[in-house]
Amino acid sequence: MSRTSNAIGAALGFAAGFALLWIALPDHGVDAGAALQAEPAPGVEAEQVAELGAPQVPEAAPVAEPEPAAIAIVPSKDTGSLRSDLAPTPPAPEAPRPGSVVWGLATLPDGSPLPDAYISTQLPEGDRMAARADSQGRYVLGPLDPGTWTVTAGAMDFDDDSAVLELANDALRQDFVLVPQQQIAIFLLTPSGEPTLSQVQTFSSKGRIQAVPVATREHPGPTFDGVVGSLNNTFGIGNFWESGWRSPSLGPGHIGTVTITDRGGGWMSYVIAHQVVASQPFDEETERITFELAPDVFTSQVGRVRGRLIDPTTGAGVVAEVDVSEEGFPRGRMTAVGEDGTFDLSEVQVGRRYFLARAPGRAFLVRRIELGPGEVLDLGDVELPLAVSIKGTIRDPDGDPIVALIECGRIDPADGSIAWPPNRRYVSGADGRFLIGSLIPGRYLVRSPGLDARGPKWADDALVARPVVADASVESVDGVELSMQKTTNVMLVSQVEREPWPRADVLDAAGLQVTATTLGRWGAERPVRLPPGDYTIEVSIDGELVESRTIAVGDEPLRVEFD
Repeated sequence: MSRTSNAIGAALGFAAGFALLWIALPDHGVDAGAALQAEPAPGVEAEQVAELGAPQVPEAAPVAEPEPAAIAIVPSKDTGSLRSDLAPTPPAPEAPRPGSVVWGLATLPDGSPLPDAYISTQLPEGDRMAARADSQGRYVLGPLDPGTWTVTAGAMDFDDDSAVLELANDALRQDFVLVPQQQIAIFLLTPSGEPTLSQVQTFSSKGRIQAVPVATREHPGPTFDGVVGSLNNTFGIGNFWESGWRSPSLGPGHIGTVTITDRGGGWMSYVIAHQVVASQPFDEETERITFELAPDVFTSQVGRVRGRLIDPTTGAGVVAEVDVSEEGFPRGRMTAVGEDGTFDLSEVQVGRRYFLARAPGRAFLVRRIELGPGEVLDLGDVELPLAVSIKGTIRDPDGDPIVALIECGRIDPADGSIAWPPNRRYVSGADGRFLIGSLIPGRYLVRSPGLDARGPKWADDALVARPVVADASVESVDGVELSMQKTTNVMLVSQVEREPWPRADVLDAAGLQVTATTLGRWGAERPVRLPPGDYTIEVSIDGELVESRTIAVGDEPLRVEFD
């Protein structure tokens, strides 16, 4: 799907606002002239309203009356091909009341309406203002302050359409034309022509093999590490929809459809546990790709991991539990280790994984490993030290205890980099106290990215706590104090539209990482919230620093553009 369609659900909150804005239209039974004079636009004095009058529609804006039964071409839900349906071309809406608003039509290339198109813009404060097109493709977005705005229209399985607009105290018309995305049906067959769908389903259901077709601009090579999280995520330059309601079956061997999010052709690869087992080129006219794979290609994507857990002081074996997972936390019951600490895990899914180990009173060990097909990975002696903990209190700007999220990352003693445990956050109690346990001895960066939904002030998303360093190298630490501060929205803007996506690390005046985000992947504009102060933003691509920028954040929203 397009970047915009990932956020379509957010538009539901704006439904009431849409109705109020559109009520001025004649077909809702309200006198248009009266509605236009009802109230001044934001920033317009009452005595100026009479001078403004009704907004003038540009000469090119009127649309001819449609024929009673015009033929419209709309995308088919199954293969993305075009079919003919009866759909009247909508008349242009009359301009809404004056003020800083954007209005117009969202249509297909043939001019037929695109109901439920999602039109949005990024607000300086960090939120998005959005509207949905009605059944005739009409929308109204606003009110907006005068100035420069980037407005984007999107819909499921359509390319986004954006426009940079200069708004004054007027109602500006902007029509959007959304083009259907390319859809490629994926078939999986054995060399003899039999479907291998059953093998894929069996392994996926057990969580052992994550098999998925992936579209990329260039050939990905022997491995592709971008398959993470839900199978509905965007991988490379496409989204894979498994055969079902979203991608109706097209016959034996059909496993689903890949929707291409970035036109221009590329490579379609079949990826099992990050291993690229087959690839084919495709162009903009490709509608179907068939991979021929022997059933044993699935069972071969496993290996073994073995080693011995020891106490770092005595060298004795440690009785513990171990596991290997993709997410960095146990997927279920872990494997028990004997008294000598020896472990040997078979049938381990290949690729980049996390080795996990835990025992009562000892640190929870999370180590990154990489396992190849059929490989026996010997980790040797793995130290599992006694655990340390970090305790502290977090307070709101008034000094009162608050329920908030806590993040804790270990500072590497060699290069100062920070290892954030995957998929792990902590939450303070109602008294503001928090406990971070089962840690490996070392120095840690502790911070809060915001409030927790279980707290009474969860709706205030403009609070964060600056990072502090807690030294638990020798023993546990108690008394860490975190203070939530009000923040200002900083919009990070990047024009990068394809992988590799730039990473932006935001460092405070002490060089501590306040936050980090990916630029470009979810749109050109990426908001972050920062307390007032001086910061350095380091932008890197594939681990290489490409740009560094120093900014001063005050009380007003800030926009920072990168090359």
